[in-house]
Amino acid sequence: MAHDIDERIPVYRPSATDLERQYVAETLDSGWWGYGPRARQLEEHVRDQVGAGEVLACTSGTAALHLALLLADVGPGDEVIVPALTWISTALAVVYTGARPVFADVEEESLGLDLDSVRAAVTPRTRAVIQVHYTGLPGRIDEMQALAREKGLVLIEDAAHAFGAEYRGRRIGGHSDFVCFSMNAVKNAAAGEGGLLAFRDRSLRPRAERLSWLGVSKQTFDISGEGVARRPAVAMEVGFKYRMSDINAAVGLAQAERLDAANAKRRAICRIYADAFRNIAGIRLISDRPEAVSSCHMFAMRVPAAQRDALRAWLGEQGIESSIQYPPLNDEPMFRSPDNAATPRARQAGRELLSLPVFPDLPLEKALMICGAVTSFFAFEAVATEERVTA
Repeated sequence: MAHDIDERIPVYRPSATDLERQYVAETLDSGWWGYGPRARQLEEHVRDQVGAGEVLACTSGTAALHLALLLADVGPGDEVIVPALTWISTALAVVYTGARPVFADVEEESLGLDLDSVRAAVTPRTRAVIQVHYTGLPGRIDEMQALAREKGLVLIEDAAHAFGAEYRGRRIGGHSDFVCFSMNAVKNAAAGEGGLLAFRDRSLRPRAERLSWLGVSKQTFDISGEGVARRPAVAMEVGFKYRMSDINAAVGLAQAERLDAANAKRRAICRIYADAFRNIAGIRLISDRPEAVSSCHMFAMRVPAAQRDALRAWLGEQGIESSIQYPPLNDEPMFRSPDNAATPRARQAGRELLSLPVFPDLPLEKALMICGAVTSFFAFEAVATEERVTA
């Protein structure tokens, strides 16, 4: 049965309240719409929220990754190890610097970056490792930091999914030299489009600002009130137009202030799914770890590859959307090569993963309805299999 688009349950949907509307209206009325006081307010809020040394608001999580790599002096001739199971931004940020992404495999149970696979991928050209917190579940940060120190590498956390997640009792954002968040429209804290670069070393702030504003020595906001006698801004190096606007920052600030409540709802939905599917033959859940608290950006489960498309179609007929996150990057045409082939766990996961709807405004009764749809599919499949066996 076809469902009107307004009746369908999407995988993600942004959540807006009067707080977002208030902050946007105040920003519009202020007359300052570009990067300025509201973006600075967002940076300071998130800095304190996650325990970082500094935070820079930028145009996307991809931009944050690119800036982190540049601040880590990654460039042509270098290699950066990234997980094969991630969104393409993780690898493209490496390509932007002129370096080469090298794909490592993931752990079987958590689908986080596998330590042994990273160790095997290190060469004399390796400069950095990007650790992705897939679905919002923090990876093994302590072990990855120890390996990075041993090999003289920079560890960058791709926390696009993990805003509000915790590792060993501390928020993600203050553990490593560089941590990159996304504020894309469907992330845990959204700005429409945007990203955040959190970093430890406060002395990097001037260069981070400069790289985010075309290599120019001063931000527009900082020079807007200066008299003509002041020294003008000058171009210092090649930079990029990566600054977040105050309009986006207004939305992002409201979302960051509401993050804990929004994540609590996401976790409640994921618990409903996990409890419903835990004992269903054919479904494998991604394992949690006692030292980590997921932000539950998404609920990804593994189903047999032969059944995944049928399950997607079954859900679609009932107005429930689903998503595949992600096919392994080393299977994408631009990254496919013999050197990038050896990630069997990521490749198998890519054939089995299916994501279900998770967003703060999803009513819990709808989550229960989704559980019923998934359960009924596997019940039907079990009956059909038994009939084929006995026929």
